[in-house]
Amino acid sequence: MRHDGSRSDRGAVTALRRAHLGVITAPVTSFSGQHYGYGLRVIEVLAGSPAEAAGIRRDDWLTSLAGKPLTTLEDLNAALKDKAPGDVVQVTAVRAGEVLRVGVQLGERDA
Repeated sequence: MRHDGSRSDRGAVTALRRAHLGVITAPVTSFSGQHYGYGLRVIEVLAGSPAEAAGIRRDDWLTSLAGKPLTTLEDLNAALKDKAPGDVVQVTAVRAGEVLRVGVQLGERDA
């Protein structure tokens, strides 16, 4: 891998494509998470993002992505690491005490 994030394969340089959901999150603290247990609180849903297209909203609590539990931003990044733009993943969230499961087609994150 080169320092600019691209890969070289037999002289050909290809850009590294990274999947993204399109949310800004904050981890649930023990106090704020008592109602939901654990997860990442959605602070903002980026306009035109895969999350917006799937109906994820501000103040939803994301609890898993592709079957992997989410408690930290690192968990979210790890869950996305093995995914490619265009992959469809199941996201589990809590909204107003109700558990939601939505399919999200991941977008491509700028490098």
